[in-house]
Amino acid sequence: MNAGVGAGSQSRMAGLMRAADAFRNVRAVVTLFATFLLVFLVSALFGIAFPFMANNLFFNSCALFAILYLVVPIVRERFASSRVEASEYYRDDVANFIARYAGLIVVGFGSGNGAALMYVWATTKELGFLWLLLNLVILCVLLELALLKEIGED
Repeated sequence: MNAGVGAGSQSRMAGLMRAADAFRNVRAVVTLFATFLLVFLVSALFGIAFPFMANNLFFNSCALFAILYLVVPIVRERFASSRVEASEYYRDDVANFIARYAGLIVVGFGSGNGAALMYVWATTKELGFLWLLLNLVILCVLLELALLKEIGED
Protein backbone atom coordinates (compact mmCIF):
# COMPACT_ATOMS: atom_id res chain seq x y z
CA MET A 1 0.00 0.00 0.00
CA ASN A 2 2.87 2.39 0.74
CA ALA A 3 4.39 1.63 -2.65
CA GLY A 4 1.23 2.89 -4.37
CA VAL A 5 1.23 6.15 -2.42
CA GLY A 6 4.92 6.71 -3.22
CA ALA A 7 4.38 6.14 -6.94
CA GLY A 8 1.48 8.63 -7.00
CA SER A 9 3.54 11.17 -5.12
CA GLN A 10 6.42 10.72 -7.55
CA SER A 11 4.16 11.17 -10.57
CA ARG A 12 2.71 14.33 -9.03
CA MET A 13 6.23 15.64 -8.42
CA ALA A 14 7.20 14.82 -11.99
CA GLY A 15 4.09 16.66 -13.21
CA LEU A 16 4.94 19.67 -11.07
CA MET A 17 8.50 19.66 -12.42
CA ARG A 18 7.22 19.56 -16.00
CA ALA A 19 4.84 22.45 -15.22
CA ALA A 20 7.68 24.46 -13.69
CA ASP A 21 9.86 23.83 -16.75
CA ALA A 22 7.00 24.85 -19.05
CA PHE A 23 6.48 28.03 -17.00
CA ARG A 24 10.19 28.87 -17.32
CA ASN A 25 10.00 28.33 -21.08
CA VAL A 26 6.91 30.54 -21.39
CA ARG A 27 8.58 33.19 -19.27
CA ALA A 28 11.68 33.11 -21.47
CA VAL A 29 9.55 33.44 -24.61
CA VAL A 30 7.60 36.37 -23.15
CA THR A 31 10.84 38.10 -22.11
CA LEU A 32 12.33 37.56 -25.55
CA PHE A 33 9.19 38.89 -27.25
CA ALA A 34 9.10 41.95 -24.98
CA THR A 35 12.74 42.70 -25.75
CA PHE A 36 12.09 42.20 -29.46
CA LEU A 37 9.11 44.56 -29.34
CA LEU A 38 10.96 47.21 -27.35
CA VAL A 39 14.02 47.20 -29.64
CA PHE A 40 11.85 47.26 -32.75
CA LEU A 41 9.63 50.10 -31.52
CA VAL A 42 12.50 52.30 -30.31
CA SER A 43 14.40 51.90 -33.58
CA ALA A 44 11.18 52.51 -35.54
CA LEU A 45 10.64 55.74 -33.57
CA PHE A 46 14.12 56.90 -34.56
CA GLY A 47 13.28 56.03 -38.16
CA ILE A 48 10.07 58.04 -37.90
CA ALA A 49 11.80 61.04 -36.31
CA PHE A 50 14.30 61.78 -39.07
CA PRO A 51 11.87 62.67 -41.89
CA PHE A 52 10.13 65.09 -39.52
CA MET A 53 13.36 66.85 -38.50
CA ALA A 54 13.90 68.85 -41.66
CA ASN A 55 12.33 69.55 -45.00
CA ASN A 56 15.36 68.74 -47.14
CA LEU A 57 15.59 65.72 -49.42
CA PHE A 58 18.34 64.02 -47.41
CA PHE A 59 16.18 63.52 -44.34
CA ASN A 60 13.11 62.84 -46.49
CA SER A 61 14.75 59.92 -48.22
CA CYS A 62 16.03 56.47 -47.41
CA ALA A 63 19.66 57.67 -47.37
CA LEU A 64 19.99 57.33 -43.58
CA PHE A 65 18.53 53.84 -43.74
CA ALA A 66 20.91 52.85 -46.55
CA ILE A 67 23.86 54.15 -44.51
CA LEU A 68 22.60 52.28 -41.45
CA TYR A 69 22.09 49.13 -43.54
CA LEU A 70 25.69 49.28 -44.77
CA VAL A 71 27.40 50.31 -41.51
CA VAL A 72 25.57 48.27 -38.83
CA PRO A 73 26.77 44.81 -40.01
CA ILE A 74 30.37 46.05 -39.88
CA VAL A 75 29.84 47.47 -36.40
CA ARG A 76 28.09 44.27 -35.33
CA GLU A 77 31.02 42.08 -36.36
CA ARG A 78 33.50 44.40 -34.70
CA PHE A 79 31.54 44.40 -31.44
CA ALA A 80 30.93 40.64 -31.61
CA SER A 81 34.65 39.95 -32.00
CA SER A 82 35.44 41.94 -28.86
CA ARG A 83 32.43 40.76 -26.86
CA VAL A 84 32.80 40.89 -23.08
CA GLU A 85 30.67 38.72 -20.81
CA ALA A 86 31.00 40.69 -17.57
CA SER A 87 32.22 44.24 -17.23
CA GLU A 88 31.70 47.26 -15.04
CA TYR A 89 31.47 49.61 -18.03
CA TYR A 90 28.20 50.55 -19.71
CA ARG A 91 29.89 50.79 -23.10
CA ASP A 92 30.46 47.02 -23.06
CA ASP A 93 26.77 46.45 -22.34
CA VAL A 94 25.82 48.77 -25.22
CA ALA A 95 28.26 47.00 -27.54
CA ASN A 96 26.82 43.60 -26.58
CA PHE A 97 23.29 44.93 -27.11
CA ILE A 98 24.15 46.27 -30.55
CA ALA A 99 25.93 43.06 -31.50
CA ARG A 100 22.90 41.01 -30.48
CA TYR A 101 20.08 43.15 -31.91
CA ALA A 102 21.74 44.92 -34.87
CA GLY A 103 19.54 43.29 -37.48
CA LEU A 104 16.39 44.13 -35.58
CA ILE A 105 17.54 47.72 -35.18
CA VAL A 106 18.04 47.99 -38.94
CA VAL A 107 14.64 46.48 -39.73
CA GLY A 108 12.85 48.68 -37.19
CA PHE A 109 14.56 51.83 -38.42
CA GLY A 110 13.70 51.02 -42.02
CA SER A 111 10.08 50.29 -41.20
CA GLY A 112 9.71 53.53 -39.27
CA ASN A 113 11.47 55.49 -41.99
CA GLY A 114 9.18 54.10 -44.68
CA ALA A 115 6.09 54.87 -42.62
CA ALA A 116 7.26 58.43 -41.98
CA LEU A 117 8.06 59.01 -45.64
CA MET A 118 4.55 57.92 -46.62
CA TYR A 119 3.04 60.14 -43.93
CA VAL A 120 5.08 63.18 -44.98
CA TRP A 121 4.14 62.62 -48.62
CA ALA A 122 0.44 62.21 -47.83
CA THR A 123 0.06 65.14 -45.44
CA THR A 124 2.46 67.89 -46.47
CA LYS A 125 3.04 67.04 -50.14
CA GLU A 126 6.66 68.14 -49.75
CA LEU A 127 7.87 65.06 -51.57
CA GLY A 128 7.17 64.28 -55.17
CA PHE A 129 5.48 61.00 -55.91
CA LEU A 130 8.39 59.67 -57.95
CA TRP A 131 10.81 60.56 -55.14
CA LEU A 132 8.61 58.71 -52.66
CA LEU A 133 8.27 55.74 -55.01
CA LEU A 134 12.04 55.51 -55.58
CA ASN A 135 12.73 55.66 -51.84
CA LEU A 136 10.07 53.07 -51.01
CA VAL A 137 11.45 50.66 -53.61
CA ILE A 138 14.94 51.04 -52.16
CA LEU A 139 13.58 50.66 -48.63
CA CYS A 140 11.63 47.52 -49.51
CA VAL A 141 14.60 45.88 -51.22
CA LEU A 142 16.98 46.67 -48.36
CA LEU A 143 14.42 45.62 -45.74
CA GLU A 144 13.91 42.32 -47.52
CA LEU A 145 17.66 41.73 -47.65
CA ALA A 146 17.98 42.61 -43.96
CA LEU A 147 15.15 40.25 -43.03
CA LEU A 148 16.63 37.44 -45.11
CA LYS A 149 19.96 38.01 -43.39
CA GLU A 150 18.34 37.85 -39.96
CA ILE A 151 16.29 34.75 -40.75
CA GLY A 152 19.36 33.04 -42.19
CA GLU A 153 21.40 33.65 -39.04
CA ASP A 154 18.95 31.96 -36.71
